Amino acid sequence: RKEQMEAMRKGQQTRLAQLKEAQQGFMKDSMEVQTAPMKSMAWTMFMFIVIFTWLRLFVDVVLQGLGNQWIAVPWSSHVFVNSVYVFPSWVLLYSLLALPFGQIVVRVLKYFRFRRRLQAMGVPLRAGPDETA
Repeated sequence: RKEQMEAMRKGQQTRLAQLKEAQQGFMKDSMEVQTAPMKSMAWTMFMFIVIFTWLRLFVDVVLQGLGNQWIAVPWSSHVFVNSVYVFPSWVLLYSLLALPFGQIVVRVLKYFRFRRRLQAMGVPLRAGPDETA
């Protein structure tokens, strides 16, 4: 911006045109950086909607057709799947099971990736008998 003002004061039209062109390129790059997370969020929301719609249809159609809409959880031997508290029971149960399990999977994957990086760097994974912390 400062260079543009200086070129404008000095009347350097070619320099001003170059700076405006560069500014447009920067604005395009900035817009791409800002829209990239939105695209991934749109895909995530789409997949979320598709999966939960399928789960809802499964619970309503398949389980109801089988007459098996009761589940057992640690605190009760029979919970009706379609009962609604804040969310339907099946959504709450899914969250209760999937979130902790997902965290465990992520941490295990991070551990193995970290071990692989240490091995690639040549760092010993276990301390030798003469090495102490």
